[in-house]
Amino acid sequence: MIKLIARELEVPVMRLLDMPEHYCQSCGMMFTGPDQHGHEADGTETEDFCRWCYDQGAYTYETTMEEMIEDCAPRMAEHMGWSVDECASLLGAILPNLRRWNATDK
Repeated sequence: MIKLIARELEVPVMRLLDMPEHYCQSCGMMFTGPDQHGHEADGTETEDFCRWCYDQGAYTYETTMEEMIEDCAPRMAEHMGWSVDECASLLGAILPNLRRWNATDK
């Protein structure tokens, strides 16, 4: 439903969800504590990606967006108390807008 509302209002899904400003631009995980950010090749911390998706200046593993959703939805469901299908649907709306998956950035 959120995807339909976002499309009709012509706004990103993240805006409707009032998502925080900083979240991983690969998996969508919100940064909630220290030591969650990845690092560039020179060792500096990046604000764009979590350490599980990005480290030493590169993605930690190759995957497709669909595989990312499949991998993240069960963990998200466990932590949020939602169904896996609800989480997969939400991730399917959010991930295409993130830097790693956004077609305009490729």
